[in-house]
Amino acid sequence: MNMIVGISGITGAGKTTLVTALSKKIKAAKLHWDDFDEISISPKNYLNWYDNGQDYAAFDYQEMADALKILKSNQIYRHPVLNTMIKPTPTIFVDLPLGAKHIQTAKFIDFFIHIDIPLDLALCRRIIRTSKIKTYEELINELHNYPVIRKLFIMEDVKKGADLILDGELSIETLISKVLLNI
Repeated sequence: MNMIVGISGITGAGKTTLVTALSKKIKAAKLHWDDFDEISISPKNYLNWYDNGQDYAAFDYQEMADALKILKSNQIYRHPVLNTMIKPTPTIFVDLPLGAKHIQTAKFIDFFIHIDIPLDLALCRRIIRTSKIKTYEELINELHNYPVIRKLFIMEDVKKGADLILDGELSIETLISKVLLNI
């Protein structure tokens, strides 16, 4: 059996960056939550989802769960969106924003890591990342709405399910070292 390491954190925490860096460092397979978005189901309105009790099962990522199951059993997985073949490795890294709270995928994870980061830094990273694809007006609108949606980014319940909590302000090299020491 292969070991699957799940990495959670808010948008802008550095999940994708860390998963990619770890994968390169030890030549490990990797999966990204966002790569399954177009074939998965998420709540249409995140604020309603949050205000109505945060049912994590509302995120139906069955294809990602299937991918984890296949890779964990040491079989090659054909990604239906990326149209790539992912070969299993002894350790597999996956970014899972919802961590252990998302039972559908969590049941295949052996070790959970949560990247903890101040909300202001995460917001800065998000703006920098989305500035490449959004207009100035769209960015201003996001900032205008931030006080209303801010509560979506406080993930204490997800953080509690982690086996290891990392400080997202540390360098990527330091984060890689901490992960490799702990898995």
